Amino acid sequence: MNRPVLPALIVALLCAVTPGAAQELREITVDATSDAGYALVNLVTGEVQPPDAHTTGNWQLGIKRYTLQLRDGVTAVLLRDNTMRAALDPGSLTAAGLLEQFQGVSAADIPAADQFRTTLPSSIAVEDSPPFLYGIDPGNQHGVLPSHNIYLIRDGDRVFKVQFLSYYHPLSGEARVVTMRAGEVRSKK
Repeated sequence: MNRPVLPALIVALLCAVTPGAAQELREITVDATSDAGYALVNLVTGEVQPPDAHTTGNWQLGIKRYTLQLRDGVTAVLLRDNTMRAALDPGSLTAAGLLEQFQGVSAADIPAADQFRTTLPSSIAVEDSPPFLYGIDPGNQHGVLPSHNIYLIRDGDRVFKVQFLSYYHPLSGEARVVTMRAGEVRSKK
């Protein structure tokens, strides 16, 4: 009697691992509270590694407070700039509201290699199109809000899309606990 469920389960499992199937998106929360070193994010696995992982090369993005660092050989580019919308109407952009924009990023959006840079904005000034904006939250003059910009990060032949969603822990509200969404941009084959 349960036989019809098994083929459906097999199809679901095949779709999950088939190249060209829906892209896997991760929501990653990073404890970036340390002033001593960067929390290191492996965009392939979604794992956050301790600062001593610098020597292993198994990471692409380092985060310390609102400062971002790319591993040697990794480059990035700002793809979708939502900074002005976030600055002019704080709180109007939400992670849920921008999910479709994020999911819509495809291989066709990847610019030429010479457009990628070895740094990401580490300021909180609007004119720099940073991942976070300071002092624009009407409810907290010292609060930090995400700009919801979408960045592409290239590591060799792999390209990842990244969007910062929050600067605060999702449950405790502790500052410097960054939540981001990430996924590999794959070409359809």
